[in-house]
Amino acid sequence: MERLLTIDDLLPDPRNPRRISEPALQGLQASLRAFGDVALCWNRRTGEMVSGHQRIAALKAEAKRRGGELLILPRGDDRADIVLQAGDGMAEEHFALRIVDWPRAEQTAAALAANNQAIAGDWTADVEALLAEVEAGMPELFEELRLGEILAEMETETESGDDSGAGSDEIPEKWDVLAECGSESEQTKALELLMAEGFKCRALIS
Repeated sequence: MERLLTIDDLLPDPRNPRRISEPALQGLQASLRAFGDVALCWNRRTGEMVSGHQRIAALKAEAKRRGGELLILPRGDDRADIVLQAGDGMAEEHFALRIVDWPRAEQTAAALAANNQAIAGDWTADVEALLAEVEAGMPELFEELRLGEILAEMETETESGDDSGAGSDEIPEKWDVLAECGSESEQTKALELLMAEGFKCRALIS
């Protein structure tokens, strides 16, 4: 008979690319205490998703790509499975959905907490090495997951948190150009053209 898992069996990955500070951990505890796990959560009272909007959009797109459909399999009053039944012969996949019955204000507070970067932890110093490892071993997946953008995100965080010029009257010269693209392919083409001319560029999605 297989031994049941205990909480002590859930070992942390020592190479996990994120670490959480004590204040952020306390904020995450408060979120779990108030709302529980809302990774993929639907509010019965409003009929709307609390969190997981992007996951639902991605699942719908994946079902369409694979010629399949998404089904909801109830698991009681407060749980259900979103089942991806693909038309390509692959095994069906299940994604846990939590169902709540909250007033609008609580839904809004939970949605904000679920997207609050202040309680999400910070990238570790090892993340560049981990990214290089994944890029070398799984280059196609690296591109599909847009993992290269993590470095751009880290650079932005570093720049915004750099107070080295505080108190100085000197204002560094910097000129930016924002190009609005109508699609991802247009964005990629614009980046390639600018980078070919020697400009320092990075892709932004809004």
